[in-house]
Amino acid sequence: MQILELIRQNEISFIILLINENVLGAECMLTPEHSIEIQNDLGADIAMQLDDVVSSTLTGPRVEEAMLRTTRWLDRCISAHGRKDDQNLFPIVQGGLNPELRKKSAELQTQRDVYGFAIGGLRLAHFSFF
Repeated sequence: MQILELIRQNEISFIILLINENVLGAECMLTPEHSIEIQNDLGADIAMQLDDVVSSTLTGPRVEEAMLRTTRWLDRCISAHGRKDDQNLFPIVQGGLNPELRKKSAELQTQRDVYGFAIGGLRLAHFSFF
């Protein structure tokens, strides 16, 4: 699978997934709304918002940009969520390995009416207790 970011006026508005033609044979435009629609249709107990993921080793303005975009996309996911009574939607805290950005992301996410949170962009190897 290959993910291409499409930038329009300095804003990634959606992601196109190019899946091996042997698997799907077509491109799929994945927006925050479409990602929620898919998860609603699948009947998942917990739906995850679409987020803008950057490499955990990346530093600089792109990390903050991705964190803020993830928050904007969360609002779009919440608006599109059609199964609020029987499916939880979890935001994904982003910010790379920058503690200040992660804190800001968590603060922004907790302002939304959701029942749980996911920690994005980390692997178990990033935690000191391993």
